[in-house]
Amino acid sequence: VLEDKPVEVSEMPLEEARIRGAIAHFEEEYRGKTDVRVVEVPGTSQELCGGTHAHRTGEIGPVFVLAEEGVAAGTRRIRALVGEKARAYAAELRAERRALSESLGVPETELQQGAERLRSELRELRRRLAELEQALTARGAAELATQADEVDGVRIIGTVVQGGPERAKQLADELAARLGRCVVVVGTESDGRGVVVAKVVDEERVPAGNLVRSAAAVLGGKGGGRPTFAQGGGPQAEDLPRAVETALEEARSLLRSA
Repeated sequence: VLEDKPVEVSEMPLEEARIRGAIAHFEEEYRGKTDVRVVEVPGTSQELCGGTHAHRTGEIGPVFVLAEEGVAAGTRRIRALVGEKARAYAAELRAERRALSESLGVPETELQQGAERLRSELRELRRRLAELEQALTARGAAELATQADEVDGVRIIGTVVQGGPERAKQLADELAARLGRCVVVVGTESDGRGVVVAKVVDEERVPAGNLVRSAAAVLGGKGGGRPTFAQGGGPQAEDLPRAVETALEEARSLLRSA
């Protein structure tokens, strides 16, 4: 385009065009035709085409290639903006670049460095947040562990926490590590749903899946899992305290009746 080469258009028999090496991207469109239109940019391309064209490549103006995609076997298509649409697109990109520069607080020539610095800071903040959450979970587990009941040598504890399923699992693990032979039930809310996890350590009389199914039924849902760990839930998140207590009561009943 920048070389502003001339565009030569001529008509000739299809066979002659093929002999000259003209490319027919859509071969089926030329079947049965005697004469075809050949568009050539000397030294660059020569193809069969029926559309209108510029007299010189420079008339096309600026070009922005948006995408390259396959349309058929051995054929690829380039999607691009040219002329006034390309200029409008360039102006849009310029405005976005300026806005991004202001948001990041860096010159437009340092956008990539600014973005990388921001990503690095975000990773560090996430790491610190994870450490803080772990510390808070451990502290909460230490306090809760002192409140555990004991039935036939098995420590039993249940609670409802904020933070979603992962936080609930972490707390259950922390409590189990502190209590030893135990039954732990933790409820939490996730996307408006109630979720309950149960962990059982060194006690075959109380399958975790049974506890979760009972709790999930209170929440209007279902659940299940392994004898040592299970998870379930339902839409009635407001009933989480009752769901956890239901699971704990079942655990006590199983231990007392065995």
